[in-house]
Amino acid sequence: MTSLRPIFVPADVLEAIRQHAREMPDGFESCGRIVVRESDRRVVEYHRIRNHATEPGKARFVASWQRLPEHFSVVTHSHPPGHLGTPSLADLAWHAQKPYRQLFAIYSMSTDELAFFKVASDASSYERLSLGIEEPGARWRMGSCAICLMKDSERSLWRIHETRLFYSLVPFGS
Repeated sequence: MTSLRPIFVPADVLEAIRQHAREMPDGFESCGRIVVRESDRRVVEYHRIRNHATEPGKARFVASWQRLPEHFSVVTHSHPPGHLGTPSLADLAWHAQKPYRQLFAIYSMSTDELAFFKVASDASSYERLSLGIEEPGARWRMGSCAICLMKDSERSLWRIHETRLFYSLVPFGS
């Protein structure tokens, strides 16, 4: 997989995603759609989507929308407290089924982090995208981040490789 450009999320959009996850009953996941402007990869909207799951730890939703010109949508869901903020095998399998779902996001309530992922079409690996949270009056200098989950077909084992994201907040004009 190739590295993708970072996605920038305004602090108020992150707060809307965080609040949606907090409003869910214990153990249930929030679902939503994040709208990203293609030109600068900045998030411009968050839309809640109803989770129809009848048991905790599941995300089941039905949604449709028209694509906005020069924007793309990213489906997101939360992982409740006690769960990792990385994709489960079920997440990988579901998102790999359709090319438009291969880029997705997870908000982890355990770590209070939003992460964007790109899954391989065969669900064998994924990459974590760089992310910047935009606070008013500041900008982010970005580093890079990748998390890959690879299957060793000879031994039927999953191997995880991780490189952490780094970023720094600097005042405008620096």
